[in-house]
Amino acid sequence: MPYIGNSPALKYASFAVQHFTTSATTTYTLDHAVANENDIRLVINNVIQQPGSGKAYTASATTLTLSAATAGTDTMYCVFLGKAVQTVVPPAGSVTGSTLADDVISAQSALGAAPADTDEFLVSDSGTLKRVDYSYVKSTVVNRPNAQALIINGNMDVWQRGTATVTTTGDYVGVDRFKISEDTDGSFSTERHTMSNAEFTTTGFGYALQADCTGTDASIGATQTAEITQKIEAQNLQLLQYGTSNAKNLTLAFWVKSSKTGTYCVAIRKRDTTSYDIPIEYSISSADTWEKKVLNISPTAGSTSLITSSGGVIDNNNGDGLHVTFCLAIGSNFQGTNNTWVAASKLCTSNQVNWMDSTSNDFYLTGVQLEVGEYTSSTLPPFQHESFGDNLLRCQRYLEFSSDYGATYTSGVNSCVIMDMTSGSHPLYFPISYNTYKRAAPTMTFYNGNDGATGTWRTNAATDVSISGTSISSQGFTTNSSDLGGDGRSSNGTWKAESEL
Repeated sequence: MPYIGNSPALKYASFAVQHFTTSATTTYTLDHAVANENDIRLVINNVIQQPGSGKAYTASATTLTLSAATAGTDTMYCVFLGKAVQTVVPPAGSVTGSTLADDVISAQSALGAAPADTDEFLVSDSGTLKRVDYSYVKSTVVNRPNAQALIINGNMDVWQRGTATVTTTGDYVGVDRFKISEDTDGSFSTERHTMSNAEFTTTGFGYALQADCTGTDASIGATQTAEITQKIEAQNLQLLQYGTSNAKNLTLAFWVKSSKTGTYCVAIRKRDTTSYDIPIEYSISSADTWEKKVLNISPTAGSTSLITSSGGVIDNNNGDGLHVTFCLAIGSNFQGTNNTWVAASKLCTSNQVNWMDSTSNDFYLTGVQLEVGEYTSSTLPPFQHESFGDNLLRCQRYLEFSSDYGATYTSGVNSCVIMDMTSGSHPLYFPISYNTYKRAAPTMTFYNGNDGATGTWRTNAATDVSISGTSISSQGFTTNSSDLGGDGRSSNGTWKAESEL
């Protein structure tokens, strides 16, 4: 017959039946509550009984009352007419939102925060409902508020100063944006390490910073240190909201390997307004094996309010904002408590290994990334790989050469030429622009194109001339024709513009 709405069930319903053990009584207990006796059909000794007051029986809720007592030899059962049990599966599309009780979804309270990683969602896998942990769903979502990486050249691709082995006591000497510092009684060198195919397969990076201990110091003095640091410009860190109650969590991740295992430390050092440091331990577990580390930095780590108070402010300017310092050997004066902010220079804990104790020690670092937010190894956003050109341009804000990339910049003949086209005694000024604005007016170094001497350039008369009439700004520099020694001459050589933090 025709019907309105969804298709009805295609099978008959089964009714619940209850069999009684009889005795000499008029009162029995029903398995299911009923409105009255008309909700059941009572059969005694295979005879259907008449329901109703003054008849064979009455019923209310779970109480069945007979008009006459039964005997222990009687058989009795009832059928619950009002308690039909549907045994069929509703056809597809026959259940709608209005069919569900309100409190199934709409009346439930909303989540007040992100679900825990162990909370589960139901998803359909080819029609089969399956549970999925939130951590798996979250790991597929990149929530990165910073458009560009906070760490510059974290993949160790750009080496404007050269990739050869350099031993230093504290300067920018090799890989761009990472300062190498050492003032122990020993020494260490750095150079570029080209990854093998197996290393590239493991880490996903083509280059690494390699450090080698070249002179030992078995007992680090209280004020001595050896470390590798990237300094981050303050105005690039405003999204952290340091100095407020909304200060953000940070996650530092990197790939590392060393021949010396044990406990190492990384320090996050806030340098603006008031200086605060937090040392964080990590372990190198297996010698000569690449390991990925993921470290969380809370603005209230150690239950302190240093970062969330006014002293935690990072000024919106081109000065020092944060230092990310990888410790190799640190004296006791700079040892603090793990994962605790402190208003003092604390780079590591007392558990930090002395990496300077053997010339067999090496240390490799790559894939350095600093993310806004708290992540685990499974939820960490992927490393922000930039094109080499974009990476180089970001590095050139702090360092730029006029010579070709990879050239020996101290003897790059004709890498920059200035022509003197003036006549008489009136100098003509020649502006030179940088590839990108520098962080601040840089320190300029001029190299003779012939012999590499600094402070002079070579003229077409094969004589050195001083570049004394130079005016330097963050966007370029100018020099005047009187420096060239006379009319119709040219001068050539290379220059370096350095504006590091």
